[in-house]
Amino acid sequence: MAWVQNIFRHAVFCVMLLLSGVVAQAQTLNTVAAHLKVNSIDLNWRVNVDSTTVYEQAIEREALSEQGAQLATKFAQMYNKNLQRFEVLEAYTLKADGRKISVEKEGMQIQSGITSGGSASSWPDAEIMQITFLDVQKGDRTGWRIRVTTHTPQLPGWASLEEHLMPAAQVDRFTATLEAPQSLNCR
Repeated sequence: MAWVQNIFRHAVFCVMLLLSGVVAQAQTLNTVAAHLKVNSIDLNWRVNVDSTTVYEQAIEREALSEQGAQLATKFAQMYNKNLQRFEVLEAYTLKADGRKISVEKEGMQIQSGITSGGSASSWPDAEIMQITFLDVQKGDRTGWRIRVTTHTPQLPGWASLEEHLMPAAQVDRFTATLEAPQSLNCR
């Protein structure tokens, strides 16, 4: 009977440990959500018969605090320069008073290649576009519209699409569309 009590005690300890992790994660989520929210996410994927794709993303987010304003000053997107073409269609800061400040070419930097030390893999074909938004303060919004055209699929005849929503931020509106020819028989 003592072994049953011992197992029960360990089970209660494990449950308490798991719950403390959930509480810590919830506190982290609440912290980010208190500083930044996503007003809208609009995604569109077009898949062509030859498995090339066009991905368009439009996002607008709002700084709810000065810390949120710091978080909202940067956006980065990675892509494969040998397989894809990346375009910034629009990037801006929308001030609380309604003024719109466009991000000019000087506010966009490209990092070429990713190198890793030791046994980690490097990715020389990768490029990272980083957009820096100007004069972001509490109450302001930052937004962008980008297009990534995959002109050469990684695997012939295959298209790959994915998107991740950050659980740490409130998202007010999300839309996603997928366009593909009927001949592809997508399911």
